[in-house]
Amino acid sequence: MNIGSKPAKLRKRRGAGRPSAEEASDRIENLLDVAAELFLENGYEGASVGEIATRANASKQTLYSRYSTKKDLFTAVMRRRAEAGFEILTDILHSDKPIEEALRTYAEILIFSLIDKETLRFLRTIIGNAETIPEPAEAFWTTGPIRVHQMVTEMIQTRMEKGELRRADPVEAMHIFIALCTGRYWSPGLLGVGRKPVKAEIQEYIETIIRAFLVIYGPQTSKSKLR
Repeated sequence: MNIGSKPAKLRKRRGAGRPSAEEASDRIENLLDVAAELFLENGYEGASVGEIATRANASKQTLYSRYSTKKDLFTAVMRRRAEAGFEILTDILHSDKPIEEALRTYAEILIFSLIDKETLRFLRTIIGNAETIPEPAEAFWTTGPIRVHQMVTEMIQTRMEKGELRRADPVEAMHIFIALCTGRYWSPGLLGVGRKPVKAEIQEYIETIIRAFLVIYGPQTSKSKLR
């Protein structure tokens, strides 16, 4: 799920001429891997397009033919990071797991992703440059958080229709669930303050999230009990 890892080795080209579609795809993936590493190491301003090209064994001309500016390259890195991991969420959405287990899995993915060291460093870079280069922030928001919101909303709505959750506004329920997931650890992590929570502590908090959410939206909860 992390894209700051070392780039994979490119496949050997067979013979001269233009690369195959698979080889071209590998080269783009390698370029984005290298760019991600350098944006993490040096920040947006400190990352050099020339160094990215050199480390990726590509020419500046090749890089600029694909990404006309460093901003476009950074946006592509952000978009790819935001898109990572959605296959798992999609599987949960269409599964028949009990509601508690589905909520638990969603919460684990959201919380552990949000406190991931590389994710936090990328988010700080996005936020630090959002006023002057808003495109990466917009790309990350629309391909990442917005899609998560839509998927969680769909999952909640489906479970409401099945009677596993009480009928209510699924969008509002989604926002409450997301707020519970982000409320305790994300802000301190983003600011780099406090200690990093251990896995057992996070898992215990996730159980609290599930209990709190089901107090509000459990099938036996009526509106009158919430007043």
